[in-house]
Amino acid sequence: RVALKILPRQRSAPADRLERFHREARAVSSLNHPNIVSIFDAASDQGYSYIAMEYVEGKTLRQLLHPGAPPLSLETLLDWLAQIASALDAAHQA
Repeated sequence: RVALKILPRQRSAPADRLERFHREARAVSSLNHPNIVSIFDAASDQGYSYIAMEYVEGKTLRQLLHPGAPPLSLETLLDWLAQIASALDAAHQA
């Protein structure tokens, strides 16, 4: 089971768009951190480019933070921020 990030085909897309997409895949695939998904493959098929990555079970931020959702506790927010900061630090170190 994987998650796919797909770059849709667009005739008017900037020329460097595909290169940025593949550069993103290469950069993320070089990272090893519990808060950064693993990249398994990046390729193109039938005109679509995709990145196949680790599937993470759970809810999306959109589902958790939609209008009307119960507010998150300060403890939860601080935990999330610490995880994000740790992942960003690992990315910057690499």
